[in-house]
Amino acid sequence: SRDWSSDVCSSDLDDVQVQSSIIDAENPAIAARVRFDVLNTHPVGDLSSNEFTLQIGVQKMQVAVAPDFLPTLESIHETMDWLRDSLQGGQLTDSAFFYHGVAGSDVPDQPPFVGSWYRATGAGLKFLPKWPPLLNTTASVVQSNNRVDVLAQGGTLAGIPIDRKSTRLN
Repeated sequence: SRDWSSDVCSSDLDDVQVQSSIIDAENPAIAARVRFDVLNTHPVGDLSSNEFTLQIGVQKMQVAVAPDFLPTLESIHETMDWLRDSLQGGQLTDSAFFYHGVAGSDVPDQPPFVGSWYRATGAGLKFLPKWPPLLNTTASVVQSNNRVDVLAQGGTLAGIPIDRKSTRLN
């Protein structure tokens, strides 16, 4: 089900804020909620700024379809390419994605903040191409801009049972 309604708030004619209500998205492969916020301001003369915030919460998602929903922002493409290649099989639960960016003539160029966390169960994780995959694990992946932390709890690596494995990519 989807609710595409949004609220438009304006403090004066120069500033406009658009906030969405929570948008529910569900099909057999995913159950998620999405919300966004856009703020356009004109504080002085022709100067302006635009802020965009996107929040996505995932209650459940099959890992097989996850790459289609992961962000493709240029500033973090290497990190997200690694994550797409690393997650193999299982299900994501209690996961989220957050993006906040500011652009405009009255703000210096600044990179957006991008953060996400994923909880995978029954998952396969392939940390590096030449490593064997970590199978049948419960894993947490936390991504903050270009840093990714992975904590895998349990599973098997090359047929050897393991209790815990963590890695950090910068």
